[in-house]
Amino acid sequence: MNDPITIKKGLDVQLEIESLAFGGMGVAHLNQMVTFVKNAIPGQTVTARITKKRSSFLEARSLEVLSESPHFVPVKCEHFADCGGCTFQNLDYNHQIAA
Repeated sequence: MNDPITIKKGLDVQLEIESLAFGGMGVAHLNQMVTFVKNAIPGQTVTARITKKRSSFLEARSLEVLSESPHFVPVKCEHFADCGGCTFQNLDYNHQIAA
């Protein structure tokens, strides 16, 4: 995004996921702030809702995938989005190992 926006909890934004962080969150940038996005993988463009705002980072939850990652694989667990027990299930095996 070119123009800075006022960031607050509950704001829906469009993000491009660049990489993975420890714990399985996607990493993006919003207003030059690192943004950790739950249920997102590198290569995706998502609509996400800001869930936490800190002085040095943001947290968000993916609401909708606008553009899918080439590394995406369909999840096999119906509880994947809510549980957290199978963090990289939506990422192909070779990229799981690299993470």
